[in-house]
Amino acid sequence: MDRYRNVDFSAYIDDGTIVGHFVIDEPQFASRWGGKVIPQATVEAAAAYSKQIWPTLPTIVNAPAHWLAASTSGFHGNYPGKWAMSAAELRTYGAALLSQSHVCGFGMWEYRSAYYDRADVKSAMADLSARARSHAKTSCRQ
Repeated sequence: MDRYRNVDFSAYIDDGTIVGHFVIDEPQFASRWGGKVIPQATVEAAAAYSKQIWPTLPTIVNAPAHWLAASTSGFHGNYPGKWAMSAAELRTYGAALLSQSHVCGFGMWEYRSAYYDRADVKSAMADLSARARSHAKTSCRQ
């Protein structure tokens, strides 16, 4: 972050060109970070530091919600020992997220045709897409 600390991004933040600061990707995977998981406290501190530099820029971290770790779908996920969500889980969790007034975006992370080509998953994604389109427009600069 310090490399870009003195770059004036304010015009790009203000006009929405830059919508967020992606602080870190998958801090829970030790194999991606020199054999050590990055502690949540470190991730929080990095996000807080980002806010000191760019106070109006939302911070983004890609990490799993612990309550999804034991997904019951039975569909193999992208990593050994991990599971993809079932269509019912997609609908349930996606609807819960999209029911929040402060949500400014909704996206899925990684595409796998064997998963997204399933009729039940296509249907769930179509439902969530319709919900997202009808969601009140909300600025990501909150």
